[in-house]
Amino acid sequence: MSLSCFMITFCFPLLLTGIWPHRLKMPFRVSSMPPWTPLPPAVYTLVEDIVAVDGGGCVEFRQAWRIRYEHSAIMRRIVRLTSLWWGSSGMFFAGVFIAVAWTTADDIGYGVGWGLPWLWAIASGTFTVWWVNKELQREQTEWSRPGVHEIISLHIAQTHDEEKVARQVTHDGTV
Repeated sequence: MSLSCFMITFCFPLLLTGIWPHRLKMPFRVSSMPPWTPLPPAVYTLVEDIVAVDGGGCVEFRQAWRIRYEHSAIMRRIVRLTSLWWGSSGMFFAGVFIAVAWTTADDIGYGVGWGLPWLWAIASGTFTVWWVNKELQREQTEWSRPGVHEIISLHIAQTHDEEKVARQVTHDGTV
């Protein structure tokens, strides 16, 4: 049941922020979001942290990701629906896996508890990659259409490092 319990702790915030994007606030910092800032869907912060911190994208990626999210209605839809999918499917299947583990023989429960969460993750990951690629192609073809992209602000004040990066981009066009 340990993987199923992990699924619940991982998927519950995805589900909550997917259902109520930009409505939930935390009294502490969440990724680059200052305290008491409305939270975007959790996939936004996962991508931001994995690419910027673990992938070495640093401040440049955080700024580019925020701008992309703020300027692209399709990207906001991708992030929200991905949060909803992973959150709702993970919560549902974790509940099913726990119920099966508690009501069947130990060997079956052990196999279900350790095997099926991986199957869910692989299937969901494969579907996510296919769907996001399809949506990104749609975004590319619709980018220049008027009215497709309404800009929203995440209300994040730029840090000194981000301002330095923004000045560098405007002066020499690099990053």
